[in-house]
Amino acid sequence: MFEFSSKSITKRYEVCFEFSPTGAFRAVMSYGSVTQAAEAIRISQPAVSRLISDLEASLGLRLFEREHGRLRPTSEVHLLFQESHMAFSGLARLREAATSLRVLQRGRIRIASETLYSEGFVPHLAAAYHAKHEEVCCGRVRRKGQIHSS
Repeated sequence: MFEFSSKSITKRYEVCFEFSPTGAFRAVMSYGSVTQAAEAIRISQPAVSRLISDLEASLGLRLFEREHGRLRPTSEVHLLFQESHMAFSGLARLREAATSLRVLQRGRIRIASETLYSEGFVPHLAAAYHAKHEEVCCGRVRRKGQIHSS
């Protein structure tokens, strides 16, 4: 991930998203030009132009007017830009959730143990773990699949 500033607003882009037509569209809208978008996402200006053309073709919608070698957003494009922002935000949250699960910062743990340990040691262990990892729900299994939250 890399950061850049534009119009005093810091934007964050993940490189893997920017090589898509939607990523190129978002960069052009954020920077106001194909050249600046290409520099920001580290691909060539013709590649950004091609991605924009591909997006327009796949949507069946003209997103930009071409004037003197420049792209000018159509009036409808701003709604699409807002929708893309929500979609990319959702993808970022999905990626964060997957990372949290991978490092056990979020999720559910079920603990099964002998009765001797289930009344003293296990609840204390689960509570200590939960104190460090609040997004992880700890539960214990007592009898034949009955789960009790700790």
